[in-house]
Amino acid sequence: MKFVVVAEIGVNWSTVEAAKEMIRLASYAGASHVKFQAYGEKDLEGLPRDIADHLRRIMLTVETAKELKKYADDAHIIWFATPTSVEKVDMLEEAGVSLYKIREKDSRNYPLIKKIIDLGKTVFISTQKLPLDYDLLYNPRVIWLYCLPKYPPHLEELCLREKLATGFHGYSNHFPDIVVPFYAACLGATVIECHVTLDHSRPDVDAKVSIDFEELKRLCDMLRTVSDIQSGERVMDSVGLG
Repeated sequence: MKFVVVAEIGVNWSTVEAAKEMIRLASYAGASHVKFQAYGEKDLEGLPRDIADHLRRIMLTVETAKELKKYADDAHIIWFATPTSVEKVDMLEEAGVSLYKIREKDSRNYPLIKKIIDLGKTVFISTQKLPLDYDLLYNPRVIWLYCLPKYPPHLEELCLREKLATGFHGYSNHFPDIVVPFYAACLGATVIECHVTLDHSRPDVDAKVSIDFEELKRLCDMLRTVSDIQSGERVMDSVGLG
């Protein structure tokens, strides 16, 4: 089994050059995807002024999205983003994205989800609870990621074994280390998403839930080992030696 590893750069960048460096490091570490956030001015309402000012400075435009996507393409890693509105979906479509992510906060925003599904694109959806809607739950274009929407949550709040046994495909991590996402992969998660930062000493918006790129590389190396073990076990089973 090969794992999809999403490096969530999100809003942990300050300049386009810094964002490109993070994309390069994510590719080097072994991640398969990098993800950013596509939000609007309305999403900044109620935030502390310093955070709102920072997010306003790095708000994605079509031009920036195209530039970062091209850089990611050249670095052999898939670039995509989390839209917070249907208008941001239109912007990302203009930038040429091939898939989307829906944050936990919008996991019941059905018009936004339907907009993406109707485009024929794959969408990762982070949520704490799977929907009751059968058609959405089993839609082949939707990849469900178990997520605790706290920054960070407490270990005792996790229900990984239960959740991964009842329909979730993967896990979106909000712990500042690699133990929990690795454990999720061992339990059967095929998609692992982790927030990343250039350095733990940086005052990034999502610093409390981020790992650095050395940790990301360690995680990717460990997941490759798990994949090799699983492949070996399948070979043994196929010849009756398992």
